[in-house]
Amino acid sequence: MALTQKQQEQAMEHLDLHFKDNRRCYVCGKNQWVIHPQLYELMKLPIGGADPERSLIPLLVIECADCGHTVSFNAKKAGLLSKTAFGE
Repeated sequence: MALTQKQQEQAMEHLDLHFKDNRRCYVCGKNQWVIHPQLYELMKLPIGGADPERSLIPLLVIECADCGHTVSFNAKKAGLLSKTAFGE
């Protein structure tokens, strides 16, 4: 799912509020983050068969432009999706 301009602004507001500690990359120490322009899903691994609930977590992903280290935030908690969009 591609982020709209408004969602990109909301994502930045969320990062400003919650991504602190000088925003230094935990791996290389640089401060060159890129917000991916789309959302991703993290799906629960179905151990022993199909997952009838198909549990998904929508993710906002940011990446260090220098080393590629990635960090994710729950897209619902960042205000990028309605709570009903993923079964709440």
